[in-house]
Amino acid sequence: MNFVMQASVLGVKKFKGNIEGTEIDQTKVLVATPLDESQGNALGLVTSEYRYGTSLNFEKFKDKTFPFFAELSVSMTSNGKTQRINLVDFREIPEGPKKTAPAK
Repeated sequence: MNFVMQASVLGVKKFKGNIEGTEIDQTKVLVATPLDESQGNALGLVTSEYRYGTSLNFEKFKDKTFPFFAELSVSMTSNGKTQRINLVDFREIPEGPKKTAPAK
């Protein structure tokens, strides 16, 4: 399943190396994600990690100032038990999210 969303990108990290005989080469993008406030026991945001290919993709963020607002093209996959969101591409939105006045 593929979709486009807008979100604040808070950071990015890469890893390329070997852990216990397994070669790992990845970039993870840290995205602000709203907590589920429907039960009344959570408020605010958390950071979610989206996989973004190999460590080479880290270079696409070198000229960015964090945090920044972006349009994210993502794909969602599942192993039947858990879901994973993978970043496919992103485009910075310089003006950021549109703000509306709070309801009174």
